Amino acid sequence: MRSGGPGAPAGRARALALGSAVHRTLELCDLDDEASLERVAAAAAQEVDRPDVAADAAALAAACWRSEPVRAAARAAALDPEAVQREVALGALLDGVVVSGAVDLLYRDGDAWVVVDYKTDRAAGPEVLLGRYRPQGAAYALAAEAVLGRGRVREVCFVAARAVQDDGAALVVRVPVDDVLRAEARREIGAAAAGGRALRPDELGTDDPSGAPGQA
Repeated sequence: MRSGGPGAPAGRARALALGSAVHRTLELCDLDDEASLERVAAAAAQEVDRPDVAADAAALAAACWRSEPVRAAARAAALDPEAVQREVALGALLDGVVVSGAVDLLYRDGDAWVVVDYKTDRAAGPEVLLGRYRPQGAAYALAAEAVLGRGRVREVCFVAARAVQDDGAALVVRVPVDDVLRAEARREIGAAAAGGRALRPDELGTDDPSGAPGQA
């Protein structure tokens, strides 16, 4: 969990701590009980030594919890607990490049998988978010498939916690995983190979138009 560290600017440190608390809350909360969010968020805020972010963490986590991909994951878990995984570590060798990172939520829908990634950066419209996160979606899909070893990822859903809709749910940006997206991922991996470096999906694109990395 990232809390910003002692040398981080105050605003940046708070944003990192808040993002970490939101992710931790969604990892540990009850997918069937929205009331669990406040309690879990308070504990998560304590973990990052920032109890002042507890209320905001609970509110942002609630928006994500209400989103359709998370509700779909809850329904999948009710039928088969093994169909849903949270905070899945990714580490795969693709075309000679180590691709590593973590998926916030992964669930099986029929014979395919859906990847869900929570974003806590500033709110933006769907087109901006799609352009910002599409490269990440490509890399997440290939890495998740390599780790799972069975089935294909059908879709990557980016859940924008700060872009709350009229129903109280976070905006969802859906990235279908098709041949075009897979080709984009292979190009990114090829560029990493040419540079002799490993690749993290959350390095692709940016969570913030200023270029500062956000919470993946």
